[in-house]
Amino acid sequence: RIGLVEEDRGRVTAAYGDASPGYPDGNDCDFGTGLCYVPFASAENPLMRAVLSLPHPLDAWVRSAFLSLPPELSPQVVSYGGVAEYEPGDGKRPGRVRRLLQDPRGEDIGMITGTQVHEGKLYLGSLHNDFIGVYDLN
Repeated sequence: RIGLVEEDRGRVTAAYGDASPGYPDGNDCDFGTGLCYVPFASAENPLMRAVLSLPHPLDAWVRSAFLSLPPELSPQVVSYGGVAEYEPGDGKRPGRVRRLLQDPRGEDIGMITGTQVHEGKLYLGSLHNDFIGVYDLN
């Protein structure tokens, strides 16, 4: 949880409401600009959206049941590459999404699980790629 985003059972809600592009993962903030970057490892799966809308603890029970299924019957990860650039709130005003960088089909880079800002570049890490993505922020 960071000051501008609330995570509600795996969904970013404060910035996106119910329109979150996916499931957030690790984040990084650039203390020089004050901006934060949150990667989305996967686009939202409609089945998981329905499960997450169930009351607790029923949602936890259903998610646990999915873990006991063979992989081919479990909800599948939706290929997606996305990072949201946030401007944090300061207590007087809420944070806001400045821009969403995305590869909607995850064709060039997908399953982004970590970000790092260094000298005006955003480095994108993934558990599935054999490379590190680099995006020039300028």
